[in-house]
Amino acid sequence: FSSGTAVEAESAKQLFIGKGGVPSMPGADFAFDLATPGCNPLEPRGFDYYKAKSSIVYAPPAPDTAARIAAWMTARAKDPRFDLSEYRSVNFLTLGGAAGDLAADATAFPHRQALSEVQYLGYWNAPSPAKEAANLEWLRGMYAEVMPRLSIGGAGCYANYADDDLAESSWPQLYYGANYPRLQAVKRSVDPTDFFRGRQTVRP
Repeated sequence: FSSGTAVEAESAKQLFIGKGGVPSMPGADFAFDLATPGCNPLEPRGFDYYKAKSSIVYAPPAPDTAARIAAWMTARAKDPRFDLSEYRSVNFLTLGGAAGDLAADATAFPHRQALSEVQYLGYWNAPSPAKEAANLEWLRGMYAEVMPRLSIGGAGCYANYADDDLAESSWPQLYYGANYPRLQAVKRSVDPTDFFRGRQTVRP
């Protein structure tokens, strides 16, 4: 996000890319802006309700990924069910560096060699079943189209963005990969009665 001009934003970005900084990822060097307040981080917003989804990127995305994300963003900006101030974003968080220094089985998080982690976020400003339904429709539709384009080299999700849309048969692998059986063994050791449990907690 930037509150400056496109030229100023590009100049600032180049300070962080390359040797000693964030590695460049082919196919992910795109940007998209909406009129304020859609993409203005300084614009005041109301209290937020939100839904989050995520994916892990192991290889450069499909060539049309940027166009598809822009199309979904533009469609939401024109959707009368939303105010422009009801924020939405697709954030690419670069991995590598210290995150990649550990082996995939060193911690619960297995995606150590991934290029980036992506957040998909949709917000609404007031408690409203209609707003929530519209937001979920938009977010799920975008995710269904964009996520496969970002998962060419392998799939994954980030457990910190717990996504109850994920099937019971898939979330353990997407979050934890080959580490999940070891986490289950720890669970059985420290919580044999499954006292601490939730929709996507580690199963005994």
